[in-house]
Amino acid sequence: MQIGTRRAAALVLALLAIIVFTCSTMCVVGMSSSLLMQRTEAAWLIEADGLLSAAEPAINEWLVKRSSRVVLPSDALRPCVNILDDHWELEAQKCSIAIAAWDQRGMAPARMLQRGSPLR
Repeated sequence: MQIGTRRAAALVLALLAIIVFTCSTMCVVGMSSSLLMQRTEAAWLIEADGLLSAAEPAINEWLVKRSSRVVLPSDALRPCVNILDDHWELEAQKCSIAIAAWDQRGMAPARMLQRGSPLR
C-alpha cells in the first residue's frame, strides 16, 4: 500500500509540475507576442507621423498653386479632387496613402438631408 501511495503522490506532483510549467510557458509566450505587437504598432505610428509630415508640403503646394484653378464637372460622382495617391511597401506590407480635397460647398447641407428631402 505504501508503494502505491508514493507512486500516486509522485504522479500527482508530476501532473502539478506539468500544469505549472505549461501555464507559465503560455504566459511568457502571450507576453512576448504582446510586446512584439506593441513594438510593431509603435513603428507604424512613427511611420504614419513621418508620412503626415512628408505629405504636408504636397498639400500646401496644391492649395497655393492649383486649388484656385480646379473646377469640378457637374456630373462628378463625388465633390472631390485627388491630391495624392501613393503606394509602397514597408516591411513586406503593402501600404498606400490617398489625400483628397473635398468641395464642401458642392455637398448638400445636413438640413436638406433630413426626412422628406428629395436629396435623401
